[in-house]
Amino acid sequence: EDMLSKSKSDTNEIMDLFNLNLKAIFQQSESDILEFKSTLRYNTKNKQIDKELEHEVMKTICAFLNSKGGCLVVGYSDDEKMCWGLEKDYESLGNRKDWDGWQQYVESKIKTLMGTTFSGFVTMRQNIFEDDNKKFEIAKIMVQKSKRAVYLKVNNSNTFYIRRNGQTDKLDAKECNEWIKDHNLE
Repeated sequence: EDMLSKSKSDTNEIMDLFNLNLKAIFQQSESDILEFKSTLRYNTKNKQIDKELEHEVMKTICAFLNSKGGCLVVGYSDDEKMCWGLEKDYESLGNRKDWDGWQQYVESKIKTLMGTTFSGFVTMRQNIFEDDNKKFEIAKIMVQKSKRAVYLKVNNSNTFYIRRNGQTDKLDAKECNEWIKDHNLE
C-alpha cells in the first residue's frame, strides 16, 4: 500500500507540473520528473535537422515510462534560458507543418521505437509563450509511468532507459533486470 500511495503522489506531482503555466515551469530545474529540450529535431547550433536530437527526446520519454513518469518541455533551453519554439521543427516536417503534424510525428516515433501500446501513456499539449512581443509555440509532454518495461529500439536492438538524479541513464542487462524487479515492472 505504501508503494501505491507513493505512485499516486508522483502522479499528482507530474500532473501539477504539466498544468503549471510556462513561466513557472521555466523557473524550475530539471529533475527526475522534468526535462527541457530546445527542439525535437532542429539543431539550434548548426542550424539543421539532427536525428540525434530526436533520439534524445525518445530516450527521455522511454526513461519516464520506466521510472515514475514525468513532464518533457520541448521548445525551451534551460541552459540558455531561451525559447526556441517549435517553428523550426514544423518547417522540417512533411505535409503537416503545424502542431498537428508535429504531434503526429512524435506519436509515430513513439509507436515505431517503443510500441503502439505505450503511446497511450503520453499526453501532448501545445502552449503559447509570449516573450518580448514574440510568440513561441512550446510543447508540454506528460508521460505516465508504465506498469511494463519499455525498451527503445536503437540500431535494431532494444535499449532500456531510466530517469534518476535529473538525467536519463541507459542500464545494462543486469541493472535492467534489477530495476524491473525493484520497480514492479512486468
